[in-house]
Amino acid sequence: MKADYTIQGSNNQMSVQILDENMGNFGGFESVQKPNFDPNLGQNLEKFNDIEKSVNVVPGGGERDFSLLDNITNKRSNYENMTRRFSLQNSARELLPNERVAGCLRSRIFAGRPVEVYKALMFKAAFYANLQTCGSIWSCPVCASKITERRRLELQQGVNNWRGRALLLTLTLQHSVNDSLEVVLLALLNTYSNKLIRGRFWVDLKRDFGLVGTIRTLEVTHGVNGWHPHGHVLLFSEHDKIDFELLHKRLFEKWEYELHAIGRYTNKKAFDLQYSNQAVADYVAKWGLADSGGNDWNISHEMTKNPVKIAKNGGYTPFALLESSAGGNEAHGRLFQEYFRAFKGKRQLRYSRGLKELLGLADKSDEQICNEKIEQSYLFMVLSREQWRQVLGNDIRAELLQQVAEGDIQSVVAYLSQFGIEWE
Repeated sequence: MKADYTIQGSNNQMSVQILDENMGNFGGFESVQKPNFDPNLGQNLEKFNDIEKSVNVVPGGGERDFSLLDNITNKRSNYENMTRRFSLQNSARELLPNERVAGCLRSRIFAGRPVEVYKALMFKAAFYANLQTCGSIWSCPVCASKITERRRLELQQGVNNWRGRALLLTLTLQHSVNDSLEVVLLALLNTYSNKLIRGRFWVDLKRDFGLVGTIRTLEVTHGVNGWHPHGHVLLFSEHDKIDFELLHKRLFEKWEYELHAIGRYTNKKAFDLQYSNQAVADYVAKWGLADSGGNDWNISHEMTKNPVKIAKNGGYTPFALLESSAGGNEAHGRLFQEYFRAFKGKRQLRYSRGLKELLGLADKSDEQICNEKIEQSYLFMVLSREQWRQVLGNDIRAELLQQVAEGDIQSVVAYLSQFGIEWE
């Protein structure tokens, strides 16, 4: 059965959709069953509010997913971070007007349909539907927040599933303030992909140390010495005992040799190999969950959270450059553009062939993750084209989600009326 909602588009009127008890999927999201109401919204507003109050917590409910779009919870710090991410997305839109981030969570997927606002049942969260998403971890703070969190959970699951050894390798190379990011990044990737993990050296290393697969991730910061791209590589071994010093020696000597061959260099201080989980956790615990104020950091955070994490030693991560650009630093805006050109099309996490299956992980693209449906939520309201235009014009996308997550129909209507978005 189709949903009952009416769009009064021409005179800035809004209406709420009440999900029918026979309603299943709607707009690509799984909706919970709701009882029928008379379509007269005014007469049923009180009933709807009663349901609002009753579904904030569902005793004995299913598994809770705290990695929804923007991690919206009832914690004030999370709302502030969500608002910050939407604001930074606006800045990225200005710097990259021809990229997909320019229309992310702004342009509708189906022009003839309204923008839908959903509310989760089991915890205070809200999200939009029928809006395009860019799925870019490199340019979009909003999509990056969701994707990197899902990737972190995926990686954590893989590490937990593995019964052998896992080691964390950090690869860097010499760079200067005059080097372009594209040149240094290409040198890093080519040396790793075409030299370190190829040929007889790698075949012998896998045999001698029981290596069955790798996961490579990319990071970059910018500081006084220019761009500093580097990679983290998780090495998975079947061996219970490993000659750690020998493995470190052979990897370093190969890395150093191949860099010298292309006119670059490294040193032992810039080349790091550590055991996980405890030893690696001590190393990566310095950042914590920066966006939510936590400090529970381990190997999966280190592998996935750039570009959203905070740089060390006074450097700038990509989104720190973006934030500085939003504050008026034009040079940092140009650096962000350079960064995006260099990283566009690159994969944040690259698993070696067959490793995901070995670790018991599903194979999903960033775009699939970004558009995954969220269970146990229902359609709270719909916004006509004109109403959505006003939301964009007043730059209240994040604030509206907060109001929906925390409030009821009456409080949301009162909030929107402050911006001339009227309810009949």
